[in-house]
Amino acid sequence: MNKKTMRKGDANILPRSLRGVIGVIFLVINTLFWAVPIYITAVFKLILPFRSARRLFDTILNFLSYNWIYCINGFIGITKNVEYDVEGLEELNWMSGIS
Repeated sequence: MNKKTMRKGDANILPRSLRGVIGVIFLVINTLFWAVPIYITAVFKLILPFRSARRLFDTILNFLSYNWIYCINGFIGITKNVEYDVEGLEELNWMSGIS
């Protein structure tokens, strides 16, 4: 790839296909790492349907799921350069949703 066809964010040593394979492997490992404890906790929540147990397991499930998503978002953040081009904000009425 010469400099004329190189896009922003493509200045990486690894070829795109290898980065894609590494990314898929990371996402699979990340999913297995977080999904197993989530399912185990969900089974305990199902077996112990007491109010206090449900609250405890809800807290644990929220912690696990938020961290799962956090890892995925972190991975996306370091692998992709996203540029936003937002237009029409001057026409947006910020107070329209507030009552």
